[in-house]
Amino acid sequence: MVIRVAFPESAWAPIPFLKDWGYLGVNFFFAIWGYVICLVVSKPTFTLRSFATKRLFRLYPMYWVVMAIVALMIAYGKYRAEPLSHFLYSMTLLPQQGASAYDISWTLEREMVFYMLAAIIVPLSGIYGLAITLAALALAGWWLGNPWSFHLLSTTQADFLAGVVVFAARPLLRRLGAAVPIAVGATLLWYTRSHDFQFSVTLSMAALLTGWSISACPGRAPHSAGRGSPATRPTRSTCCTIWCSSSSRCGRYSGRCPRGCVKLGASRRF
Repeated sequence: MVIRVAFPESAWAPIPFLKDWGYLGVNFFFAIWGYVICLVVSKPTFTLRSFATKRLFRLYPMYWVVMAIVALMIAYGKYRAEPLSHFLYSMTLLPQQGASAYDISWTLEREMVFYMLAAIIVPLSGIYGLAITLAALALAGWWLGNPWSFHLLSTTQADFLAGVVVFAARPLLRRLGAAVPIAVGATLLWYTRSHDFQFSVTLSMAALLTGWSISACPGRAPHSAGRGSPATRPTRSTCCTIWCSSSSRCGRYSGRCPRGCVKLGASRRF
């Protein structure tokens, strides 16, 4: 709620649409990663070592470049001064109770916590186990007022949960088509501008992500979310791995690749 009020008034050069709706970018980003990480960790070839290595190399190099720029800005008086110990700790992206030396990295801290939960829970209890865990953490965070718990007991977990639920239920949800979920999500967002309720944004993001995933990758993607099962099970021997125009790989689909997608063969993007 604070972000909704502060973002428009604190913007230096507000863009009309982003001024009113820009805060949703973080929520949708978390939902997308809830969906994408489920694709990764539910593969039969998943290993914790490989997962951790890829996540580290995708996050830290660019983040450290940004932090180096922030350090230069501090040195030239263009950014607020930070204690060296706090600055170095912020470079780890480990959870911290207060603000990071680089304010925007609070999202990455929560990403790291979600990665850890997914890597540990999915191999043991599957996608459904992850969904139950995230739901419990989100509800506990809401009930207790988001206490300091290394970002575990937090309503933010609900945004990741939206992506996980969409991933697990996509074989059923795709029967609705893309238009219906998008219309429901957009209508709910419009309604909650004046009638807000708890987890309203999460429900909206789940509906929008459902429509987006169906429209971006319309092929059939049957999968099992149980323990140790692959993310998808092709129904024919001829399959193609696709990379959708939204830059999110949707798994393996039978038959021909949909339009707007590029056949990647056996290449690995995650």
